[in-house]
Amino acid sequence: MSAPERSFVPVLLRRTVIGGVRVVVLAGELDLACIPVLDRVLARAPARATPNVAVDLRRVRFIDCSILHPFVAAHDAARSHGGCLRVVATRGEPLTVLRATGLTGLFCLHTTLRDATAPFCARHAAASNT
Repeated sequence: MSAPERSFVPVLLRRTVIGGVRVVVLAGELDLACIPVLDRVLARAPARATPNVAVDLRRVRFIDCSILHPFVAAHDAARSHGGCLRVVATRGEPLTVLRATGLTGLFCLHTTLRDATAPFCARHAAASNT
């Protein structure tokens, strides 16, 4: 008996700009097969006009460590433009994988999209006050 086939769930739900922050909403299962899509979507996200990028992972059911490279590359690109990569992850696999890999210290982690699209994230607002 063969393993049941998984139903296809789109990886990218939405791309938009909210309050000057480019927002990418992802859903479903993020694994090795998603890397080309994530590379394209996240590599284009930061720009001089919109250096801050929020990636909403609240609808992601499964995340594999293999897909973290596009996130780190997007972080590096955002930082090179003076922004940051803001990740919205409240529970489940995405948060567990980010914690297990130590990336919660690299990305600006938020619990709501509203917080992630604020003019300054809490980490950078605090850093600018020093």
